Amino acid sequence: AEAELEVTLREAVLGSERQAMRNGFCRRSQEGMTAADEYVAGAGVAMLVLAWAGVHHWLAVAIPQFVYMASHGINFPCAMAGTVRPFPQQAGAAAGLFGFLSMAVAALVGVWIGASHDGTTVPLAATVAGAGLVSLGTVALWIRPRLRTAAEP
Repeated sequence: AEAELEVTLREAVLGSERQAMRNGFCRRSQEGMTAADEYVAGAGVAMLVLAWAGVHHWLAVAIPQFVYMASHGINFPCAMAGTVRPFPQQAGAAAGLFGFLSMAVAALVGVWIGASHDGTTVPLAATVAGAGLVSLGTVALWIRPRLRTAAEP
């Protein structure tokens, strides 16, 4: 039963990775993730600008957050596929570690936003903008150069 579960999980992960690659989202992370990261960073910065400008409307948070999360929905499966790809024999452990780290970072971010809350949306918007810019910087400065080097003969 354990071996069947492992095969099923491996097929699910590899199947979703293949589908994402086929759709062009992961495409070795270059085009799809960079475009999605630009939206992630742009949405975060837009939310921060609106918060600093004192726009007190729920759409000033909802629209940038929707764009941020939609773009994150493109990046997250690519990141998961990239996490398990180098470890096909330990895909479950790699996916588990990825999930744990994701939740640990989310918990720390939640604590940070709660501790820095000042009655405005600025702490939330600054955190979202910072995360988006870190994501964009990671792809632009770390992932894309590695992919170019790996693609060269």
